[in-house]
Amino acid sequence: MTEADVRQMVQDMAQQHDKLVNFAATVAVEHMDSDLIKDMYKKSKTDPTRCKIFVRSLNYATTNEKLEEVFSQYGEVKEAIVIKEKGGTKSKGFGFVTFATVKQAAKTRA
Repeated sequence: MTEADVRQMVQDMAQQHDKLVNFAATVAVEHMDSDLIKDMYKKSKTDPTRCKIFVRSLNYATTNEKLEEVFSQYGEVKEAIVIKEKGGTKSKGFGFVTFATVKQAAKTRA
């Protein structure tokens, strides 16, 4: 088996999401003591794309500071941003909050 064969196998499996997930989980469990798997696990807990939440229906007077204050009850807020119209003065009524961990972000959805 060559590297190209393995890449093709994974690409084929990607078209069937469940099979790829099962394969990846099996490999990870078999090698869970490796530094690579430990590093992947650590990074999965702080992945910025999974730590960020979208907040809608904000009062137009809401500030970044107020947004951070309200959501800090769920965990460490890394960033809280209210999206503003061009010119930077009036809120568009929505924003984003980024937490330190995926677990903290998930608390907001409970």
